[in-house]
Amino acid sequence: MSSSTLTHEIGHYFGLDHPHKYWRIKLKQEPVSRTRTIRGSNIKMCERKGDGLCDTPAEPNLSRYTDDKCHYTGWNVKDKYGEVYKPVTNNIMSYPKNRECRNNFTNGQIAVMLETASRNKYAKAWSTQSENAKNFDFDYYEPDDAREIASEIFFNTPQTHTFHLICTGKKKADLIDHIDWLYFNLNTTKKQDITISISESKYPLTDIKISVFSISGIISESNISSGSKLKIIKLNNIKSGKYLIKVEQVTTKEELTGYKINVVK
Repeated sequence: MSSSTLTHEIGHYFGLDHPHKYWRIKLKQEPVSRTRTIRGSNIKMCERKGDGLCDTPAEPNLSRYTDDKCHYTGWNVKDKYGEVYKPVTNNIMSYPKNRECRNNFTNGQIAVMLETASRNKYAKAWSTQSENAKNFDFDYYEPDDAREIASEIFFNTPQTHTFHLICTGKKKADLIDHIDWLYFNLNTTKKQDITISISESKYPLTDIKISVFSISGIISESNISSGSKLKIIKLNNIKSGKYLIKVEQVTTKEELTGYKINVVK
């Protein structure tokens, strides 16, 4: 199963349709043009046809018109008005032949999901107006609580992560997110020194344990106390490859805690 499949289905849960919806039904087909309007009105067709979003390009079913390398191959496929489709192949709600192509939601799709979430029966718990909302402030890189779904960190690009509560929908049953997995890819022709720095973010730093793994096993392990302002971890003479970083909260707390991490070569 593709790693984007779950995200795709969550998109449906939060109100999103496929960008190719109704593309075979002329009456409901979304036109390629973003300015074409419904006859006798100023309403854009892209707001009412297909998936109803103007910032997702009209498209045919991409499973028929993409290759394994995410290239669009339907150069002569046209809508009912004779305009050639010019889709993207990375939208999470699309059906490219290779599902690994999918990695993006548009701003319009994000707006739909937020609107749907605001009407969910748990919306009050998620509301920023809620007294306990800050404890559910998950970071941008979630979910990353398992080795298989580690989030990528790029060199010289600091990331801020949080250890937050996870809403289960059950009273007194909230879980605590206490493990983050990250990875970085090192492409080099000779061995290099890598520095990993951990520091306080806008949230308090709790006691954490940092473990670094290569393909052959663990290569570094460090403990950081809550009183630390900055911790430097040196990885000396490491070769090209993929490296995993496990950040584990040792002392769990009910309030939100966090850290900033940077990988430098």
